[in-house]
Amino acid sequence: MLNHTNFLKKLLFILYFFFLSNILVNAQQLNTAVKNAYIITRMAEKFHVQPRPLNDTFSSNIFTQLLKQLDEDKIFFTTEDIKALSKFKFDIDDEIKNKQSTFLSAITKIYGDRISKADTMIDNICKTPFNFSLPEKITAAEDTLWPADEKAMRIKLYKSLKSDALDIITEDDKVITLNVLQQKKYVDSIEPFARRKAQQSFKHSINIVLQSTGGIQQYIGDEYCKAIAVCYDPHSEYFPLTEKEDFESELGQQQMVFGFRCKEDDDGSVKIESIMPGSPAFKSGQMNKGDKILSIQWEDKQPIDVSSGGLKQLYEVLAMSNHDKATFKIKKPDGAERTVILLKEKMEEDDDQNKVKSFLLKGSKTIGFISLPSFYQDWDNDRSGVNGCGNDVAKE
Repeated sequence: MLNHTNFLKKLLFILYFFFLSNILVNAQQLNTAVKNAYIITRMAEKFHVQPRPLNDTFSSNIFTQLLKQLDEDKIFFTTEDIKALSKFKFDIDDEIKNKQSTFLSAITKIYGDRISKADTMIDNICKTPFNFSLPEKITAAEDTLWPADEKAMRIKLYKSLKSDALDIITEDDKVITLNVLQQKKYVDSIEPFARRKAQQSFKHSINIVLQSTGGIQQYIGDEYCKAIAVCYDPHSEYFPLTEKEDFESELGQQQMVFGFRCKEDDDGSVKIESIMPGSPAFKSGQMNKGDKILSIQWEDKQPIDVSSGGLKQLYEVLAMSNHDKATFKIKKPDGAERTVILLKEKMEEDDDQNKVKSFLLKGSKTIGFISLPSFYQDWDNDRSGVNGCGNDVAKE
């Protein structure tokens, strides 16, 4: 016979354990940001040519810069949020000196709540087709001020989404040459696509935050450190780990990659254009030229839809981490869908597309693979008659 009392005790213990674990993880992320913020100011004080004093003026600059980075279009934060956060405006310098996270905790909670609500609002708004016959407008004050409350936030989101959809519709100049009836027919036919694309663009920026590695606490912490660095001068910059690795790889010869290149179709979908020999994508044997990438899911995160967001959104998602596994949902040319799990590896990037490369593929049998992208001959430097692709293949 089941002992309900013991069962409930165990259940409560498990829930408490996970709740406590989340608190500890969140606190750890904020503490890391606090330590990094302190180090940035100490390094600037020591190495900067003209270091700014860490005072109330600098604190105010950090406050303004961080709000700009998190909500440049002034959509998510409300006037009440700004009022609540403004009490920290001249205290950030003291928090940095004393390694405190009161301000970070406050802005992380408010921002997390706002973008989560915005995510739901966007879905609800985009359930209904946009009516472009309505005489609607957005004023300069409405566009440049924080929304007064959640109701005003929803209105601003609605107008922003509708404006973006209209921009997508009018990208094709032919709509201007049509008469009124033809314009209405054209707009009605393309509106669902434009609305969906505008929706995905807005949700993409939110997903980058909500699904970022390390969670929203690390995201806010990184933005906080970036704001501090840039307030010293426009050329000072803070790099989180992934961005630091990407920057260093651009200067060096090796990059962390999955190993495929893509191209964008007219409808915003992204297809695999080529697979890099020896790369994780190549070794998987499951990705091929012509496959469409539908979504990407990082470890312990929700899938991010990249089916029609174009190359820019795809590469932003791919750049979110260098060390976590990613699950790709792909669609084959015959319509079959497949999931592929990949982990980035360091690969040597070579701009010379003609270079011969070779790899040993380890499996039940060892297979030698030689890639010869094209035939070539170095006529200028070849005096022996062997300085070409034939000799390079022989060497491999």
